[in-house]
Amino acid sequence: GHHGAPGVVRARAVKSSTGVMELIFPEVGEVASTSLKENSCCWPDYSGGAVDRIIAAHFRDASVTTELPFPDGKHLPYAAATMHNPVSGQLSYTIDASAGVRARVQLA
Repeated sequence: GHHGAPGVVRARAVKSSTGVMELIFPEVGEVASTSLKENSCCWPDYSGGAVDRIIAAHFRDASVTTELPFPDGKHLPYAAATMHNPVSGQLSYTIDASAGVRARVQLA
């Protein structure tokens, strides 16, 4: 399975969003990500190989708001018990700092 893949094994020891991205691209620099929420699938141990967040890199002055579609992390009645809870967010970043132009993108 995928659990033996080198990236997954190394990811188990990483909790920060920057650390996860550095496994993929060591020179990534600054990143923005959804937050690690208590009612996510990975709470309280984010080191189990699951990322459970959205990470964006190379966006100027970026910030990401976090949205969890399932209230309180509870599955919908028709969902499988082992289903991964979704996470979505909204990325805001600067397009033109001199003109004060920013953009927003919905992430899922």
